[in-house]
Amino acid sequence: MIKKAMILAGCILLLFSAFAQQLGIDNDQGWGTGRIAILVVGLALAGSGFLATRYPEQYSKVVDTVWKRWYLILAVVPVVLTYLWVSQINIEYTRQHYQYYAELARSFKNGRLHLEQKPSPALLALENPYDYDLRVQAAVEDFPWDVSLYKEKFYLYYGPVPALLLSVFSEGFLSQIGDRHLVITFALGLFLYEILILLRFFARSTPQPPGWLAGIAILTLGLTAPTAIMLQESRLYQAAVFGCQFFLIGGCYWVYSAITDIRPTLWKLGLAGVHWGLALGTRSAILPVLLYAAVIAMIGIYFVFRLTLAEMLLPFFAAAIPLLFAAASLAWYNQARFDSIFEFGLKYTLTNMNYLTGNDIFSARHMGVNFYNYFLHPFRLSPHFPYLFRIEYIFSSERLAGLFYIAPYIFFALLPLAPQRKAALADGMPYSRSLAASSPEFWLLVMCAGSAVIGAITVHLFWTTEMRYIEDFMPSLLLFANANVALGYNALENHVRQRQMFVLVTVLFAAITVVAGTLVALKSDSLLIWTNLGDTILRILNIK
Repeated sequence: MIKKAMILAGCILLLFSAFAQQLGIDNDQGWGTGRIAILVVGLALAGSGFLATRYPEQYSKVVDTVWKRWYLILAVVPVVLTYLWVSQINIEYTRQHYQYYAELARSFKNGRLHLEQKPSPALLALENPYDYDLRVQAAVEDFPWDVSLYKEKFYLYYGPVPALLLSVFSEGFLSQIGDRHLVITFALGLFLYEILILLRFFARSTPQPPGWLAGIAILTLGLTAPTAIMLQESRLYQAAVFGCQFFLIGGCYWVYSAITDIRPTLWKLGLAGVHWGLALGTRSAILPVLLYAAVIAMIGIYFVFRLTLAEMLLPFFAAAIPLLFAAASLAWYNQARFDSIFEFGLKYTLTNMNYLTGNDIFSARHMGVNFYNYFLHPFRLSPHFPYLFRIEYIFSSERLAGLFYIAPYIFFALLPLAPQRKAALADGMPYSRSLAASSPEFWLLVMCAGSAVIGAITVHLFWTTEMRYIEDFMPSLLLFANANVALGYNALENHVRQRQMFVLVTVLFAAITVVAGTLVALKSDSLLIWTNLGDTILRILNIK
């Protein structure tokens, strides 16, 4: 009976999502995030009911496993609901903007590398169209903001991969989809890969990990700033950053999965290379991190499996060929657009910065200011919802709040630097004898730590500060921090009072991080969404 009810409920939700406009549930044309959410839930219910009916024994095993891991449900569901919530806050604003990736996908389908929209005569008539002040004086604003202008054509300087993925869809579908759909899709995919890595790490390094530990790890992975902020903004920039991190962390997962097998699994290493190639094709700024991760992966394989150099050739080529193919394709893409394999289009960008004449775009002199802005910039408390507000940084017109205040959980990334005089902690530190060079976990930690450091340095060298840039290093940093929490908890097994204090600090820091990371993304009217959701449910039930 329950299985049939699941199928029926799923089919009803599918009908509601497909005919939402005709039923008066959704007055907007196209597919919003909420409508897509109903579709996904409907598919999940109908699919689960069908599988339960068709394969009852296998389905029962899956259900038993899920219920045994109750903490997964208690942690994942709030994260997903929060994602859906904050992504709806600014939905009308994001709908009104130029849909960069959908437009580029449409161009790809028509055999063009440039955007379909043409520069206006007024823009081309300017002595220097890249000069922001000159454009303002001439009142020329008839172009998509932050595109590249080269030889009287508009291009995107961000990588083409998201647009290539969209190009498989029809013209009609592309007219309804926006950058915000890519944002939440990539964000959920990144969250899933992070969970898979942490659960595997816990299973291998933490004997019988407590549910609260895994729950805290999942919540911090999903809701640490700037994730909610980026979901609330949901535009081209956020899609590129989330997409790049999704492919980067996905590659790390497949490498970790490969080196935990009996022998290095070539198809998994190939998937890692594909993911990293797609990361490069989404955002070229990730290149230093990718090079580091690839080198560490090969060194890790060499030490874990004790292979000879000849035996290393197959694992090397399995991971390297997709990455090299992506680099060659990107070089061709740049040459075809800007007559240089090294030019991505940044210096031809139409924005408030003239990159053709700008100096020190990447410079060490920016590091001090950026460190202050990213980690120490103050925030404002208010007696009114959402109680915590970011303060505008005038130079970049970005609202900021320092990570040391709104994400104290990242301090656990410093545990390896803690004094090792106490025997209680010495045996549990990631770089102690308990995690030798032959351990896959050691190389996972080295990969995550180095990726976070390199990503953070790249961000700090850039001339301006944006909260979304934090996501360039935050996923790797959080994986490393959560791994340190697990190792620290293990190390205190025989020290009851110290472990209790450690658990208390962990829960406190995690609570501050999750709550603050969500509140800074909200607006004073954010709770209206729940009111509207209630009204929608009442209309569906024909009560209102």
